[in-house]
Order: sequence, then structure tokens, then C-alpha cells
Amino acid sequence: MAIFALVETHHQPIMVALFAIVLFFATACLLHDFVPVCHWVFQCDHRMH
Repeated sequence: MAIFALVETHHQPIMVALFAIVLFFATACLLHDFVPVCHWVFQCDHRMH
């Protein structure tokens, strides 16, 4: 199981990358009016009207 060995040896950078992605999208949702990443990536508009 090569994938498990890879994850075991590189678990800290993988966790940092996943946390950075979550933080990026959470920040993008909070700053949707300034940086509409959701609209650029997913072509959606989730603002409340």
C-alpha cells in the first residue's frame, strides 16, 4: 500500500495543505464582495438577496 506509506511519511505537509485550502475558501466566502472566488471557480452566487 504505497499511498498509505506516502501519507504516513508526509502527513504534516498534507494536513497543512488541506487546512490552507479550507482557510482559503472560508476567507473567500467571507470576502465574497471583494474577491468572488466562488463565482470564478464554481460559477455560483450564494449571496443572500
